[in-house]
Amino acid sequence: MTLARKYSFGLFMMAWLTGHAQPIAISTLRLQLARATADSSRSNLCYRLGEQYEQVNFDSCLYYLNKSIQISQRIHDPVATARAMYRLGQTYIYTLKDEAKAVDWFNKAILLAKASNNNACLADCYRLLAVCADHQRIGNMEELIGKAVSYAKKSNDWRILTNTYQVYCDMYVAHKNYPLAEKYSRLAMASCKPYNLDNWFTSGLDLHDLLVVQGKQAQALVLASQLASLKDKLPKTDGEFVYVNDAAKLERILKHYTNAEAILLNGIIAENQRTHPDSLHLRYFYQNLLHTYVDQGKWQKAYTYSEKLADIRLWLQQKRQTQDARLQMTQLKAALDIEKKDSQIVVLDAQRQQQRIFLIAALLVAGLLVGFIVVQRRNQKRIERQKAALTQLNATQNKLFAMLSHDLRSPVANLQSNVMLTNWGALSQQEFAESTQSLSLDIGNVTTMLDNVLSWSISQMNGIKPRVEIIKIALLIEEQMAFLTSLANAKQIQLVNNTPVDACLLADKNHLSAILRNLLQNAIKFTHAGGAVWVDFLEREGFSRLTVRDTGIGMEPQLVANLFALDKQTSRLGTNHEQGTGLGLLLVKELVEANQGHITVNSAVDEGTMFTLTFANQFGMRTGSPVL
Repeated sequence: MTLARKYSFGLFMMAWLTGHAQPIAISTLRLQLARATADSSRSNLCYRLGEQYEQVNFDSCLYYLNKSIQISQRIHDPVATARAMYRLGQTYIYTLKDEAKAVDWFNKAILLAKASNNNACLADCYRLLAVCADHQRIGNMEELIGKAVSYAKKSNDWRILTNTYQVYCDMYVAHKNYPLAEKYSRLAMASCKPYNLDNWFTSGLDLHDLLVVQGKQAQALVLASQLASLKDKLPKTDGEFVYVNDAAKLERILKHYTNAEAILLNGIIAENQRTHPDSLHLRYFYQNLLHTYVDQGKWQKAYTYSEKLADIRLWLQQKRQTQDARLQMTQLKAALDIEKKDSQIVVLDAQRQQQRIFLIAALLVAGLLVGFIVVQRRNQKRIERQKAALTQLNATQNKLFAMLSHDLRSPVANLQSNVMLTNWGALSQQEFAESTQSLSLDIGNVTTMLDNVLSWSISQMNGIKPRVEIIKIALLIEEQMAFLTSLANAKQIQLVNNTPVDACLLADKNHLSAILRNLLQNAIKFTHAGGAVWVDFLEREGFSRLTVRDTGIGMEPQLVANLFALDKQTSRLGTNHEQGTGLGLLLVKELVEANQGHITVNSAVDEGTMFTLTFANQFGMRTGSPVL
């Protein structure tokens, strides 16, 4: 933040703390308002009174600014109305700390300003809307900055454009985004140099600090030399105080410590010779002088002025306290003989030291309390996340056990019955053969089911570690189809492999076998007798696509949406009442993704189902799903 803007804000804080406004200006404006007859004059006077009262009486400030809006609206003056609305928004941001109301006033002002092409007001409003967006982490701050700069350029007012750039420079400095801060600092310098050399000089000092913090020492030195060449040409439009501090800072940058010290000491002497020395001026003088001594390693002098600076800061912090120890000390020194009141002064000084200790202790306790609260909240959130994970895990476990108990009961019961009948000799040879065939199918289903459960459980424990290799996909498909031939023949379902003989795929061979076996078995299960199942393959540069489609009963959209969710009931009986755990497709998805692949499902009731698997081929990069 430039010294001129720091100083302006500091003056406001001093007036607010001390209760010293500008009584003459306020009295004069109130008298002029009482005598004014024209509504345009009354609106302007109310606006100016609102500005004056902002430093001393918030209620009066809000009253006169609202009065200015009412009068301006009555005489249909959109420029004056938007100006007062903007000022209200600024007051709510910086004085009343209510950014929600500030945003409301800025938006109202923007509507009027757009209607009247008031680019200056639009620039001001969007500039402070960006500040609010930055504070509250809402909205698009970059978009608001862009609008503010655009309207500031259209306003043809260098002050508005420069102020816009400087505000955004300060915002990015606060975020330690020094490259962007440097960008807006350079823009601020360029926009004000033709009109106000003092402002350009002060902004140049800020840019120097930005270059130093980024390690651009050479550029910083060139800039300092450029500023030094124009120092004697400054018109001092911002006042002697700003000039003295800026000139001293430049001398300190150039390591002309003697010159910097002389400038600041003369400034302190001149300030103390005034009838009412300005404590804010002295604070900046002492602070700059302290940095000068520290840079030289003059620790004794630095300590002396740090004490004076601490006294001023403490005074500003404790000004509103009715029993201020330092103020009482000053009053006693002025009213009574110092020698007779030494003991009282010592007591007051001790009280002042005690207040400092209490203040530091209070800050430490507050810091510890805030830290404890933050840690407690983090622990609470971690516990809640762990609780949610455990709840999900228990639900998954219960679901898995329920499916296993349901789907294993029937095959095991059949096996038990057949063994019992066989032991009793109650089955004929033909019945025994038929029973053996049925048992073979049941045992095959149970084996597949247990394989899926085991594989899926391993995947949940991060146990799947694919060993990628180039696979002859056509041969692997034929092997899996041969394994399922008896199951397909039992339902007279045709298995068709349309994969080219030389087609290759980059994946884990065992994983791909399990994927194909589950998809083919699933297709056979849900296809009516006399149907067909096809496997197709398509290869492109960068990816390979494998599809398994059938003429089965298909699925409804809701079932497709829940197909890969364990906590959703998706298991159904096949066309010949075949059973399953519902884990087959979950395992398929786990294995496909473990091999850097992607799976999609397309299905419609009574129109069949198609599973599409996409993998990176040996010519492409291993990514997720490609853009087809």
